[in-house]
Amino acid sequence: MTKHEIVVIGAGNVAYHLAHQFKNAGHSILQIFSRTEAAAEFLAEEVQAAFTDDLEKLNTGASLYVMAVNDDSLEELAEEIYLPGKIVVHTSAIVPMEALEPVSEKFGVFYPLQTMTKGHDLDFSEIPIFIEAEDEEVRKTLAQLAASISGNVQEADFKKRKTLHIAAVFANNFTNHLYHISETLLKCEGLQLEILLPLIKETVRKINRNNPFDVQTGPAKRGDMKTVEEHLEYLNEFPEFREIYLVLTESLISAYKKPIRDDE
Repeated sequence: MTKHEIVVIGAGNVAYHLAHQFKNAGHSILQIFSRTEAAAEFLAEEVQAAFTDDLEKLNTGASLYVMAVNDDSLEELAEEIYLPGKIVVHTSAIVPMEALEPVSEKFGVFYPLQTMTKGHDLDFSEIPIFIEAEDEEVRKTLAQLAASISGNVQEADFKKRKTLHIAAVFANNFTNHLYHISETLLKCEGLQLEILLPLIKETVRKINRNNPFDVQTGPAKRGDMKTVEEHLEYLNEFPEFREIYLVLTESLISAYKKPIRDDE
């Protein structure tokens, strides 16, 4: 396997995990860049790399540059960096790879589909990595790089990545917010979120082997409006949560088109 010399542009959650994974796979991290010097220094120390917060001091001797920055910063940075002849990739689902055209003629996308938080270990062997490349040489390089840290490497163009990202927001971001709502309601009665963990685990276990649509349960799915009305009355004290409950309930009723009834 080809070992790469990599510069990581960014020091946030995605940059943190990718830098560690690349290093663990035997690649060399030459430098970490971040506009926040402390963040760059922290990550650089962890992966034994140099660091800078000055683009004029960006190391131009690497074989590959990974721009793991937030979407708002990406296009702005792409106008400030020029690395002709170097392979440059970004990690965004919702930015076209062509955003990197000002940086280099060799560009692509390296998108790991996972929620990432600094300090939380991840098993990258199971994380799907989606790649897209400007040409065949870059595609092969990115496929090899991805395979060095993951057992699930796939190609995805801009439209597919956008779809993946939206689906992930529903599956992860929204559900995590719903856990927060559940925890808030439970705390009102002196209860802890841990009481729901067996339920959450069973929900995830079921969708490992079943279509989520087929294993849906609950009052909205079965058309039990008496229970729904009881819930809505309780949630009058929490108007923001009530609105979310109502929107999701209406969506479920529409999806299953159940007759309204009070029994199971």
